[in-house]
Amino acid sequence: MNKKALKKAIPWSEVRKKLNLTPDSEARIAEHIRMYDLMNEIRDAKKEKEYTNEQISQLSGIPRPEVSKILNGKTNVSILRLSALARALGKELIISLK
Repeated sequence: MNKKALKKAIPWSEVRKKLNLTPDSEARIAEHIRMYDLMNEIRDAKKEKEYTNEQISQLSGIPRPEVSKILNGKTNVSILRLSALARALGKELIISLK
């Protein structure tokens, strides 16, 4: 983000007020944010390991084109696929209910 964009950043509390979000829509937004954060963690782990999509494919058993779609947010992904990606990257997927 450039400096000009940072100056225009609006706090989330103000966005919520302006959009008059319902609790349901806030929950859906929070789900998308969590998924975005998770995918960033997976991409960071890939970069740290210096793995190619082909290597991740071989280690996870997920076809390379699907690995690419998952990492680029172009497809919905199951928990089993996320778990396989995590294992391929030496990580563990942990899911909890609150």
